[in-house]
Amino acid sequence: MGRNRTKAGMRIGIVILLALLVIVVIGVYHIYDSKRAKPDVIEGKLRAASEVTTQKYVASGVIEETEGKIPLINKDRFLIKYTATVRAGFDLLEARVSVTDKKVTVTVPHSKVQGVEVPAESIEFIDTNFSIIRSGKKSAAAAIADAEKDAKASAKSSGLLEAADENAEVVIKNLIQEASGGREIVVKFR
Repeated sequence: MGRNRTKAGMRIGIVILLALLVIVVIGVYHIYDSKRAKPDVIEGKLRAASEVTTQKYVASGVIEETEGKIPLINKDRFLIKYTATVRAGFDLLEARVSVTDKKVTVTVPHSKVQGVEVPAESIEFIDTNFSIIRSGKKSAAAAIADAEKDAKASAKSSGLLEAADENAEVVIKNLIQEASGGREIVVKFR
């Protein structure tokens, strides 16, 4: 009976040892797996964010307009004063992800103007001359279209798109930091 107990004890010990070994192997795998960058997880995070605005610019401007052709008779000159918000960024659906042992490279398009908002209440018409026959001021819709075009040009010349690209790098790195498995994150533009 003593031998049977020792054999049974050895079997139990071996089973416990094997169970512990399996638990250790599974634990090590999970630690290793959590450190690995997974392209599908990274791409999923980027796709979920979709269109990202990385920079805004508030533009105020004055546009000079004329209507009519004959001075003092029907030629009106007036100013259109406006305030607009210009948004710039990019679409993360266009991102390409490449993963190596040491780094994650995300390639995205350069930022572009995503939208220009000119609230109708910000439009102000100012007369600058006199004419006998009034030609009727531009419609608000036409004035807003002119203001949007002017605001977009002003924002681009102020460096809006370059600033949006710089901010895009920070946004992307923060977005995928956890899923990168500690790898260096490189953002490239195409």
